[in-house]
Amino acid sequence: KEPKNVDTLSHAGFTKTKEALMERVAHQCIIIQYILELAKQLHSDPKATVPSFFTKIVRAKSDFPEYMEAFNDELTSFKKRVKERAEARIEKAMKEAEEEERQARLGPGGLDPVEVFESLPKVKMFTSNF
Repeated sequence: KEPKNVDTLSHAGFTKTKEALMERVAHQCIIIQYILELAKQLHSDPKATVPSFFTKIVRAKSDFPEYMEAFNDELTSFKKRVKERAEARIEKAMKEAEEEERQARLGPGGLDPVEVFESLPKVKMFTSNF
């Protein structure tokens, strides 16, 4: 059972659409990170460095492969962290949902009927040929 109100990026129902969206947003985040870093290096407003960044990216594809490699490594690492965090959030939400469900089942004296039933000894049933 999938928990309610959980913003998930990686679970059994993870669709290609969500994955494509996550990849696009992750790419945009890394671009912004690189633009901010460039602005810091140039001591200028980040808005003013946007054209310089994209010029640098275009040139880097052919002239500076190590820059593109670093960019792609950062992007891959970021996407991995996003997926790991999503999986951790899903796991936490699933545990919380299971605990809420268990709390709702509690009977008199705080006993869980499912746990009580599972703890009962197994009784073998015999059939007779009378």
